[in-house]
Amino acid sequence: MRGTTLIPSTCITEEQLNNKRIKLAETRESIALELFDEMNTKDLPFKPEDFKLDSSVRNIAQNHSEFFDLQKQSYSRLVQYAKFFGFSKWQPSFMIRKDLTRHLNYLKEDDKYLNSKNTQSLTKEELISAIEDRGFPTAGGRNYSNKLQEFTDTLSIKNPSISDGLIVWTIICRVGLQKQNSIGKTPSPINDQ
Repeated sequence: MRGTTLIPSTCITEEQLNNKRIKLAETRESIALELFDEMNTKDLPFKPEDFKLDSSVRNIAQNHSEFFDLQKQSYSRLVQYAKFFGFSKWQPSFMIRKDLTRHLNYLKEDDKYLNSKNTQSLTKEELISAIEDRGFPTAGGRNYSNKLQEFTDTLSIKNPSISDGLIVWTIICRVGLQKQNSIGKTPSPINDQ
């Protein structure tokens, strides 16, 4: 889990770590839903479902790449991205861009490494860390190896012309779509009386 803390991670109990994961997952889902609202209220040429398939993302990259350029993103959008990945949001925009670029470059290299290795050989903590680094929730989840294998097959490896901003947007949309799908499968705990 990325981000600076006052207490070293070796001093955090399993319960505290799980609570941090749950809070980060909730933050990520909230950001995804904010982005969905924006896509539905503004007249944008794409919808959340367009980010589900790699082929449609490549199409978006060809036709709308300037929209996702990190250099052209507003400060509020960059703060949204920083919160999503657990970075400090109290920085000037150039530092947030630098953190995002550095993190995405790390993920691209890590994806190459993981694709050359069998993810079944990773420990549970390594799997969880790798999935969380990519922005996907792990709290209460299972099948970490399958999830990681799915996520390491990223757009960045298949098509390096897809911008970092579009990769971030795609990850956020996929987290939101995953949340929507899980809501659709799970009955509401609220009883109508």
